[in-house]
Amino acid sequence: MIDAVTGASEVTRTQEPRLYNLLENLCISRGIATPTLRVSEDTALNAFSTGLNQKQYSITVMRGLMNALNDAEMESVLGHELTHIRNGDVRMMVIAVVITGGISFFGELIFRLFFQASFFGGGRRSSGDGDRKGAAPVSPS
Repeated sequence: MIDAVTGASEVTRTQEPRLYNLLENLCISRGIATPTLRVSEDTALNAFSTGLNQKQYSITVMRGLMNALNDAEMESVLGHELTHIRNGDVRMMVIAVVITGGISFFGELIFRLFFQASFFGGGRRSSGDGDRKGAAPVSPS
């Protein structure tokens, strides 16, 4: 979903040999599976990792970052993103967003049910109201 928003597309070794080789060498040296590599045609100096499990992990690099950095700097950026995947930071962030969304949804629901109903005429009326039906009395001036 994040990649769809950024417009990133998956790349292969033939499309981006420099970037793909850097990532693959890092993964081999760390003994981890190579995540999917994506490139966004944005000029921003940014990269990020996404995914919830081994099959979904991907690293997205912006074109601006690729153009601005040399191989050693790009390797550092890719290593940083691999660390997020290896430490489970990406998974934890998704879980935190889901829990936060659930808490705020139920908090809003409780607020609307209990507080707004009583302020805006949703409360019960006593049987002694008669014909007034909630109208305020008007005093002559």
